[in-house]
Amino acid sequence: MIIKQEYFQLVTEGVKPVNDGKNRIYYGELHEFFNAEAFRNFSIKLTLQGSIYYKTQQREYRLEPNNFLLAPKQPGSVIISSPTLVKGVFIDIQQETIREAFDVIASGHSCDFDGLKADYFFSRDFFENTYAIKNGKLGMALSSLVRSIFDGSVILSDEIFLALAEKVVVHELDNCKSLTSLKAVRSSTKKELLRRLLQGKDFIDDNFLKNPGIAEIVRHCNMSAFHFFRSFKQAFGCSPYQYIINKRLEYAKLLIRADHSFTATASQCGFADLFTFSKAFKKLYGISPSEYKTRKLRVAIAG
Repeated sequence: MIIKQEYFQLVTEGVKPVNDGKNRIYYGELHEFFNAEAFRNFSIKLTLQGSIYYKTQQREYRLEPNNFLLAPKQPGSVIISSPTLVKGVFIDIQQETIREAFDVIASGHSCDFDGLKADYFFSRDFFENTYAIKNGKLGMALSSLVRSIFDGSVILSDEIFLALAEKVVVHELDNCKSLTSLKAVRSSTKKELLRRLLQGKDFIDDNFLKNPGIAEIVRHCNMSAFHFFRSFKQAFGCSPYQYIINKRLEYAKLLIRADHSFTATASQCGFADLFTFSKAFKKLYGISPSEYKTRKLRVAIAG
């Protein structure tokens, strides 16, 4: 199933995880398990099947399938107790790798770090949170890594962990920008608010084609409509409505590349007519849908 390597350990009933401070990936298939040292390094905890319970210094989590937790090194535990088999992937990234990734990205000047330092990833200031694996570039990288491990096509090395660490850094840069933009006084209040906003954002990501209303969205993140609308715009730089439009237009690009007609694309993406769709597309991307298709065809032919 999974290749045996220095950076990998299979964890089953009665097996104690190796705690050597190295970059390491653990794959577990378990019914009963407890570990009081679950956060030995910077941690990515991914549940594949069943539920896994984590307790950190800040919070308690019940991690459901296809969701992952990001947390810094700290005292904390993991509990698995289930009559059915529970499967999970647990990734340790050592501090030196996180620092190297941070320095690589910072030296490339590809992001505005806005005062963010590498020490943030090892402190209580870190924004500890759970995420759906299907959303975002880090989630996509984890999905790809899990597939490649299971089919035996990956050779685990320090470069694999560095690539993951780079995506963690960029992922957290976005969170830090959102936290800075929120108009709350206390850091703990900002973090809780961002967690709820991200829940609402995830709901939009899953339902943007169904045209969800604010009232429906806020039920999934336990906020008032006014507070959600105002805070969403602060955190993400656009209103929930504009975010929904942007998601539809991203999907429209996929349909256009798949050679769907413009009329069918407009309808499938929830626009009233072709004119409304074309206007929104050009406003966001600076070119019309037909120009976008022509450019993609030229690139395909040239390639």
